[in-house]
Amino acid sequence: MAERKTKQEEYKILSNIAKEENFPLDSLIAMYMVESSGDSQVVNKLGYTGGFQFGKKTGEEYGLVGEGFDYRKDLGKSARAAIKMTKKNLKDEVLFKSGKKISLKEYYKSLDIPDDLAGYLTHQQGRGGFIDIVTGSRSGKISKNTRKNILSNLGTSTAKRAKNMGDKELVDTFVDFWKTTWKSRGVEAGKKWATEAQTNTNIAFSALEQAKKKDQSVMGRVINSEPNVNIQEIED
Repeated sequence: MAERKTKQEEYKILSNIAKEENFPLDSLIAMYMVESSGDSQVVNKLGYTGGFQFGKKTGEEYGLVGEGFDYRKDLGKSARAAIKMTKKNLKDEVLFKSGKKISLKEYYKSLDIPDDLAGYLTHQQGRGGFIDIVTGSRSGKISKNTRKNILSNLGTSTAKRAKNMGDKELVDTFVDFWKTTWKSRGVEAGKKWATEAQTNTNIAFSALEQAKKKDQSVMGRVINSEPNVNIQEIED
């Protein structure tokens, strides 16, 4: 079972992995905030687990779950898996059975969806579901399954209003909802979390430096006092 880390330790873990994987740190932190509110040990009511909310099946696919082990609560391993999954899901070329090819990025960029939100939505909806959403914004058609998944990933009041919308209006409502939500719960919350983590790290570092200086000062007094101690012993 993974141990809960301090915010400073988690920030260091995410920083190192983002650097190693050549992935934007702010995007990784935003994803962490939206997925779990920055809780690496959480398990939701559907069984999705850890800071990046992997289900068992997807966890197995990305090496987090297997016989005798479950690393979904390990922030480092799950973050690395989340990055790999995001890169795979955002593969730009989409080839349909009809032979038609499109650029996934061109489609989601036309809806002003930033790359990091696109990555998150491919996790939430699956690559196929996300493709259905961004193409549905133009065609006005989405599958029944995509419609169901969209409605289950909107706020309660928004979902209630959206229930009877046509496909295109529903897609546009979903995209607008998540652009706003991503900004507040992901980007802004992530910046606050990172600032707190770095501030606490700096405070801890400062305290450590002060302790070192204090130790050095005490050592200096001891060293300087040694001749006097020796003289006193001789005089005695």
